[in-house]
Amino acid sequence: MKTGKTSSLVTVTQAASKLKVSRQNIHQAIERGRLKASRVGSVLLVSLADLDRYGKSRQHTGRPPKKK
Repeated sequence: MKTGKTSSLVTVTQAASKLKVSRQNIHQAIERGRLKASRVGSVLLVSLADLDRYGKSRQHTGRPPKKK
């Protein structure tokens, strides 16, 4: 049975899927201090609250959409 505390944590893979980015982008955000993570054994876990804050603060880069 999961407790409320552990259900609010996701793996790097789940975090990447939720934000629609690569796992490497999540790892880079953790390494740069932009996203907090906790290591449990060999697994990095990210809080959903921290992930939501990070997702809202991300700047979207790339080519802007074409004007019609």
